Amino acid sequence: MQPSIFIAIPNLGYIRTELALTLFRWLTSGKYRLKIFMPMYIQPHHRARNVCHREFLKEDYEWLLFIDSDCAPPVDGLDRLLSHNVEIVGGVVLTWKDGAPIPVALRKKGEGYVPHYGTRLEEVDVITMAFTLIHRSVLEALPVGSFAWGDFPDGTDGLGEEFVFCQRAKERGFKIFCDYELLVGHRKELELLEVNQALIKGG
Repeated sequence: MQPSIFIAIPNLGYIRTELALTLFRWLTSGKYRLKIFMPMYIQPHHRARNVCHREFLKEDYEWLLFIDSDCAPPVDGLDRLLSHNVEIVGGVVLTWKDGAPIPVALRKKGEGYVPHYGTRLEEVDVITMAFTLIHRSVLEALPVGSFAWGDFPDGTDGLGEEFVFCQRAKERGFKIFCDYELLVGHRKELELLEVNQALIKGG
């Protein structure tokens, strides 16, 4: 049976060229039953993710795959995530914080979190939603609105929507994993002309 995946890509009117090409390859591969949902101009981020959660529950897909519009997962990235057969799993996506790149795969330390680098597949406390596969059982167990902005207990820093979602998932007994061999490109630029040129030349 084909895996059924609802691909959610919140965006501000553009997606990265490499992502568009990867989506095209997935859609034409015949390997999956896919629906691509691309809500535009919904801000802040947690509201966009909650819209994706709500729309996913209206459908009959087994998995929800979040992809950030400025990311470029490898073509085999979807197969890798599916192969682990765990409830929540993502790849390694670097972001920029405090003047340095860090992976948004974190483990809890005291009242906060610290970046965690591992090998192969490892359990973490927080995973970015930039390229993450979530099983339907998780999204049915958590109410729509589970992506929310929060604060550290001392009030010095903010917790993004991924942190709050992961906290709530773990409270309900779900485990979160990162595939440290799955590296995902992350860049904030896109030119749709490049997509047309690449498709005309055969991808």
